[in-house]
Amino acid sequence: MKAVIVAAGKGTRLSTTETLPKPLTPILGVPLLVRVIRNALLGGANKVVVVLGYRAEEIQKELQRLPDNIKKNIEIIFNKRFEESNGLSILSAEEIVKDEDFLVLMSDHLAPPTVISSLIDFHVPVGGAVLAVDTRINEIPDLDDATKVVTVTEESCLKIKKIGKTLNEFDSVDMGCFKMTQGIFSALRESESRGDTSISGAIKILSERGVMNALIIDNAEWVDVDTPEMIPYAENFLLSQLVKGRDGPVSRLFNRPVSLFFTRRLARINFSPNAGTLLAVLFGVSAALLIGTKHFILGGIFVHLHSVVDGIDGEIARLKFKTSYLGAWLDRHGDMLGEYSIFLGIAYGTGEWIWTFGALLTNILYVGAGDSLTALGLILGETWKPAKTLLPQFARCISRDVMLFLLAILTLLGDPEIFLPILVLGRGAYLLIQSFYFGKATNVLRKL
Repeated sequence: MKAVIVAAGKGTRLSTTETLPKPLTPILGVPLLVRVIRNALLGGANKVVVVLGYRAEEIQKELQRLPDNIKKNIEIIFNKRFEESNGLSILSAEEIVKDEDFLVLMSDHLAPPTVISSLIDFHVPVGGAVLAVDTRINEIPDLDDATKVVTVTEESCLKIKKIGKTLNEFDSVDMGCFKMTQGIFSALRESESRGDTSISGAIKILSERGVMNALIIDNAEWVDVDTPEMIPYAENFLLSQLVKGRDGPVSRLFNRPVSLFFTRRLARINFSPNAGTLLAVLFGVSAALLIGTKHFILGGIFVHLHSVVDGIDGEIARLKFKTSYLGAWLDRHGDMLGEYSIFLGIAYGTGEWIWTFGALLTNILYVGAGDSLTALGLILGETWKPAKTLLPQFARCISRDVMLFLLAILTLLGDPEIFLPILVLGRGAYLLIQSFYFGKATNVLRKL
């Protein structure tokens, strides 16, 4: 499905437009328009039609800098009447999207790919459209400027009855994301004949026809970046998307807040994810040298810094759309290099070589078992509940962030060698339990 992105207006309320067009306003190092394009493609759009107008050459030049695999999915068109309302931008795209349903997105509305996917899956009435709306009115940061919506349920469908910025009574807010049929073009022309060339004007006409639906999306964060005051909200929104649901207590309470603090600042400059990986390795090797020379307080601090900084490379990669197989490989092996350096530093500083080699061997097996756990979950499915509950919970207790946090504390106390048997016994027990689960999985496969 194609996505039409409206990026033709002047955007005068955003003060950065004195130096940059509004669609090129950087949000954590990536222009607004580029974020909307990337999210549209990630959400399932197979082609993006960008409608330009004001300062089109500058925006077009920026889009030419995108990677080839993204540029091939972008088509640029121009709205010569860009000084008028935004409905004319959709009319400009009529020939490109004819005979098919399509998405319409605003270049200043940031919404996650899940919103795009939900719209694509939604069944739109013949000749109508659907608008994504948010009913969490009290949580909208710039409510005065938001486009308000009044909805009503008719024949088990949520319909839009009224839409506009000046409504006094309303139950939801326009998220700036639509799925439209060809019926929008006749509505736009009828609205223009009434003297209104806005998208809202066409929506009112579709509402009069009874074919304007609303899709409530209250489980996703989004933001309309229309003023300078909304840029921090947009940054917070993007950073919140980086928090993983599987984050353990150590990562959630100690590591992630610190890593996000630095990620916010590093993302604004040309700091690559691979540089973050290298920095984490340097902290790990430095911790090993400090522990090996019995500088335990500094060693403990650097162990924790190694753990915290390890999250920055992935955060910046996801935030700036720079994820890659090479980056993932470097991250994984950088983690191993940092950890194993620390283990050897403990051995050199405390003389616990036997436990160190045990820790190295156990850790190598543990890392290799991570992929097996995913496979086991797919094999066992719902057939054996402990495979979905006990093992993942145990894995969280001995996860990398938990173990490094424990090591940092023990090192600060001057006893890093105590960590080695804890690691061997904890992860060794995990491997034994997983081997038992492997036997169960084998039995399940035999019965298939």
